[in-house]
Amino acid sequence: MIPSSTWTPPIIVGFSELASDVQLFAGLGIESVSAPPTKQWTLSRTSEDQRLTLTRPDGVALCMDFTSGKTRHRTTESGMGVQGLSKALGTKNYLKHNGRYPAIVDATGGLGQDAWGLASLGCEVSIYERHPVVHALLSDALQRACSDEQAASIANRVSVKLVDATEALQPHSTEAYAIYLDPMYPSRRKKASSKKGMQFLHELLGPPPAIDSPDLLEAALTSGAARVAVKRPAGAPLLAGSDSFSGQRTEISTPNTRYDIYHCLA
Repeated sequence: MIPSSTWTPPIIVGFSELASDVQLFAGLGIESVSAPPTKQWTLSRTSEDQRLTLTRPDGVALCMDFTSGKTRHRTTESGMGVQGLSKALGTKNYLKHNGRYPAIVDATGGLGQDAWGLASLGCEVSIYERHPVVHALLSDALQRACSDEQAASIANRVSVKLVDATEALQPHSTEAYAIYLDPMYPSRRKKASSKKGMQFLHELLGPPPAIDSPDLLEAALTSGAARVAVKRPAGAPLLAGSDSFSGQRTEISTPNTRYDIYHCLA
């Protein structure tokens, strides 16, 4: 974990064997280079492997992919891995009363795995992601999934928007039934053995603050959604901003995770 006092945003360059990516890099505000750099953060794509990949100076790479590995398993087993989250968001109850799964906003997109699990269940999911490079990786993964025969129907239920959720969730602005928040855990609760994807996010976005800002939860609670589900580590305090909520709050707990559920509408 990088101490917050020493973190600076990484400088990323772009390298691609596809001419079309020059425009992508320009839109992201990163410099295009003519040869693969070494010992530098690089967003790249080759003609052989056309997946957009982010590589750290130490050579460790991150590529988001919804068509292989555990995510592929979630595709074949609808809702695999998100049963607790699905219950927290009230998806089955919504299906029972409305004959369809609800629309969900995943306001802290990150690696997109929970959003994909919810979409494989049958939900329409809008991912909000504020970092341009993370957004590009998610968009690339979704585009490739749309071309995959087995994953296309799920990918078509997912959209990703380059927005800051705190700004996008204006009062009474959403038509989604529920909002999901999975903020990065405070630094004191993260282990040195964090998974690779989370390590990348910490280095791109900065380490999680020791004290949460209440803005995100408050924006979600006033957005017009019927419920807000917040993922927290077991034993962690409520997310900052919960004190302003006067409605019913329930929770679902597992050995390592707790979902705090804010019921905004009767």
